[in-house]
Amino acid sequence: MRQYLLIFKTISIKRQMASLANTVVDIKVGTKPEDSNPAVVIPQSMVSFIDNEKINLKQIASNFVPRHFEFRTKDRTKKINVVQLMSEYDGNFSTPVCYLRFYLKRAGKFIRFAEELGTLSSGEEIHRLNCIRIYKDFIQRYTDIIGAIQTYESECNGRLFRRSIERMKPEIAHVPMNLHLQQLLVSSGDDPSQKAIYNTVTLGAPAVHHSRFSHGGLRRMKANIIESNKRLRFLQEKLQDVLILNSDIEDALDHLTHILESPSTNVERSVLRLSLQRVVKAVSSLLEYSTKDLDTIANSTGQVIINPLISRVPTEEVSQSNETIQDKARKLTEEIKQSMNKDEQTFGKTQLNNLKLIADELERHTCKHIIRYIFQENMEIERYPEVFRERFDIAFSQALTCLIFSVYVLLSSVKISDQAWKLYINNGLLMSFEYLLTCDGDELGMLEDSVEAIHALEHVHVRFVPATANNDLLQPRFFGTRFYCKVVIPLPVAMFAKLPQELKDGGSIRIVPVVFNIGINERALAARVLTLNLFSTTQVESDLNHNNLDKLKAFINKSLNYLPEDIPDLLKQLEHSIRSNKPKNVHIFPLAEKICRRAYGVRVTGCKSAKDRTSMGFTLEQGQLLLNNHNVDKHDLQEILNQFRCNGTSIENALANTGCKAYAFSYFQLLTFPEHYRAQQGTYGDVQT
Repeated sequence: MRQYLLIFKTISIKRQMASLANTVVDIKVGTKPEDSNPAVVIPQSMVSFIDNEKINLKQIASNFVPRHFEFRTKDRTKKINVVQLMSEYDGNFSTPVCYLRFYLKRAGKFIRFAEELGTLSSGEEIHRLNCIRIYKDFIQRYTDIIGAIQTYESECNGRLFRRSIERMKPEIAHVPMNLHLQQLLVSSGDDPSQKAIYNTVTLGAPAVHHSRFSHGGLRRMKANIIESNKRLRFLQEKLQDVLILNSDIEDALDHLTHILESPSTNVERSVLRLSLQRVVKAVSSLLEYSTKDLDTIANSTGQVIINPLISRVPTEEVSQSNETIQDKARKLTEEIKQSMNKDEQTFGKTQLNNLKLIADELERHTCKHIIRYIFQENMEIERYPEVFRERFDIAFSQALTCLIFSVYVLLSSVKISDQAWKLYINNGLLMSFEYLLTCDGDELGMLEDSVEAIHALEHVHVRFVPATANNDLLQPRFFGTRFYCKVVIPLPVAMFAKLPQELKDGGSIRIVPVVFNIGINERALAARVLTLNLFSTTQVESDLNHNNLDKLKAFINKSLNYLPEDIPDLLKQLEHSIRSNKPKNVHIFPLAEKICRRAYGVRVTGCKSAKDRTSMGFTLEQGQLLLNNHNVDKHDLQEILNQFRCNGTSIENALANTGCKAYAFSYFQLLTFPEHYRAQQGTYGDVQT
């Protein structure tokens, strides 16, 4: 026990010394004029390469910052030109606003459903009125948040990201922090085949930073939620199921609308028929569900055995409601089937509007039927407490915005092979997150928020439409529920034309997110000591990495027919590294990164604010890409990292965030970092994080 106390005292002394050292470290970077940075000068041979990439990312990214470097290969007579290109997401503010408006629309529906039920019996009426009040307050809060985000955007003067020094502002909490695209452009000559582009998205932890995590993050909150009323939970889940099925209908009708409003005068019969079949399938699913599960609820049998539902609604009303649901569904499907048997010219906007009206009626009847039963129990028609739901909205909005940006980058900047498209359509798009958070204090809460938000991306499906003249800002649309989301992403016409026919016809891609985390700073040491003292703080990190390894293995094993032959060996190496459970085991990152890129996935790196440790992380990844793919000598790695971190885009990002061209490290902090994660002297100091 004495040795542990001695370690704690040593850590405490080091922290005090680090604080003192912050005041004396000489910050040399930034004291010279901008033109003294040799990386600012871009050779003519790389200008067209950069300009082409800017054109590829038009309408998607802006505020490009290029930095040029020249490195020798193992053959010391040859050199490669390397450009770090940093940019910001054009939709960084508008995407969270679109997402919040999706919630406002849903809340408005809940209010309408509750009001249309009319006055109920005394206990149910209290729940009904409280439900209406809750959602009206919700609408007011989220409307104010939208206004605050739009005001903040107008005051940014062209800047398109939320700075790290603003992470404690609750009014812009739904906006991702420090969301950037960090690209590595490599050229070995004038031959286009000798050129390569590597993309890494950087993102501050998708978390509720202003809460200070006094009660932990989403994962801990979720584990502590006690749902004693199993009947209520059953009803809430049934409502969510119906909302998901209704969103499938809404999504199918949205695609049908797009087809009919297409500028093309000739709508292909096969495309129209396929879209109509999607509507039929969605309605049939809801009809099958309603006749089975809604009857189960009404008859108080089957699935709710511990606390069976005692029907307090008159039998005649239940029967009438069920007949209405089935009649609406049959009418809708019959309308569609008749249209499918006619020439395409006979199906137009009038028929489409009729379908939408019937679909709205179908949704209204199915939802009101279940909400009526929920009010017998509680005023909360959605699962989980309100404080959890709104915390989730903040973290998920950040992760979802990052996802949409990453998809745009993938489609814009990378030539996607046929094998990759088949993988995306059949098994999904791998999205690999790499974080450097410590399982101690506030950062443990950040990690709990981030993991819950990132894992929720597995319930996201992405569909594409060509952008219209009215949507030149490429604003996405959302369907579904809080925990099941369909995203419709508008693409520039030229980009949409490159999609496989299945995606053009309304097919979607699901997301396969995995996240690995390793704490690397001095607090990670303290957390490790606590683990040795049987306080298993780092068990969170260990469990996280093992669980995500299992998810990655499942995806890879299912996708072997689409992937390069070396991936199983890489996966075995990653598994061996993770199961070794070594402290600060950053060796898992190069393997996870390599697997992700070989599996045609997208890469995201971050830490608390995506500024300091993130800079060390993505520059190391870029250096390793040069070693692995461009014949650069491993003995040159440290010099490459020094140049990237001193004169590259990462130090410019630090300046844009804090106004100081320095990383927020101290000398003693860096002593606890793994070797290749240490910034060189002269680039760090006492800076606000």
